[in-house]
Amino acid sequence: MGGSDKASKEAKKARKAAEQAEIERQQKIKEGQALIDQAFGGFDDSFFNNYLNTYTGYYFPELDSQFTSAQDQLMAALAGRGMMTSSYGATKTGDLLEEYNKQKTQIANQAQDAANQLRGQIEDSKSNLYALNQSSADPAAINARALAEATAIKAPTAFTPLGQVFASVLQPFTGYMQAAQNSPGAAYRSSYGGTGPVYGSGSGRVVS
Repeated sequence: MGGSDKASKEAKKARKAAEQAEIERQQKIKEGQALIDQAFGGFDDSFFNNYLNTYTGYYFPELDSQFTSAQDQLMAALAGRGMMTSSYGATKTGDLLEEYNKQKTQIANQAQDAANQLRGQIEDSKSNLYALNQSSADPAAINARALAEATAIKAPTAFTPLGQVFASVLQPFTGYMQAAQNSPGAAYRSSYGGTGPVYGSGSGRVVS
């Protein structure tokens, strides 16, 4: 009887120790999850709005610059061929504006897609960290890893440059513009006003 009672007490003691260990483990898991949430706390709506603005802020100015350059080239080419007020001239001017609006919408959509992709990347990182935290129950280690991953995600994003997005609209005038650019007088004064170098090449970028 004495041995049985002792074994029962030992078993009870072991159960209590296991229960206490589990309570402590759950507390560490809870602490680790709080640290993960804290490390990723900066990824809120404001963060993604800023990301969207950074994306469009990179591409919109270049698109506007290319549009202005293409508009100047088109007007000069139409004026040089006496087609400024023709229906063809009006069509080409409309085509240029349509392409501009199309490209701007495309950039805005790509910005949203990029933001959604980044949001998914962040959620995946958090989910993986939650799982690791559940299995390791090591708040210090999980905190270090969460901070490292959050910092890496916050690193500046490199954007792919734009290409010549209005080349197709200007294509019918390419030969004329090249000839004008190589002519002895490399400046123009068109009927729509303004002077400047003929058809500057401009910089190019292509939205990834």
